[in-house]
Amino acid sequence: MAFPKKPVIVNGETHWTCSVCGETKHESNFSKANSSACPVRPSCKVCCKEYRDEYKRNNLMEVRRRDRLAKRGKPKAPSGVPVSARRRQWRESGRRRKPQIAAKNAVRYAISTGLLVRPDRCEMCDKDRFTEAHHDSYEKARRLVVVWFCKHCHEWTHLKRREQRDGIA
Repeated sequence: MAFPKKPVIVNGETHWTCSVCGETKHESNFSKANSSACPVRPSCKVCCKEYRDEYKRNNLMEVRRRDRLAKRGKPKAPSGVPVSARRRQWRESGRRRKPQIAAKNAVRYAISTGLLVRPDRCEMCDKDRFTEAHHDSYEKARRLVVVWFCKHCHEWTHLKRREQRDGIA
C-alpha cells in the first residue's frame, strides 16, 4: 500500500485518493495515520474493512489465538480495578509523595557515590540482614539523615507510625 500523495481540495474540503480502490473520497472516509508524513491511512475505511474481513477468513485460527492472548494479557488488581485506573491512582499519589521520592532518590545517589554506606546490620533488631533507609523527616535539609532497618523492622516502624497518626495505639 502506498500513501496517498497529495490531498485534493473540493469545495474547500480535503479529499484523498484510496490506494486500493483508486476512488477520491472525503477525508472522513479515511482513518488517521500514525505517521507524521501523511495525516490519513493510504486506504479508505471500506477497503480496510474488506482487507480485515478477508484476513480473518483466511487466518481464523491465528486471529482467535491472538484474541485469546489479548484478553488474557489485560491484568487487573485483586480488587478488580483495571490497570489504567491503578496507574492513574499511582500518578496522583506520586504528586503527594514528591518529598518522599526526592528523599529516596537522594539516598540512592549518596549510596552510589559513596557519600552514604549501607550497613549490613539492622539498627533496631541488630540482625545481619539487608537494610533499608528510613527517613524520620523528608525535609530537604534532612534527606540524608536516615536510620537503617531491615525490611521487617522498617514495616513495623511505619505500622506503628500509622497507628499513632490514626489514634489506634
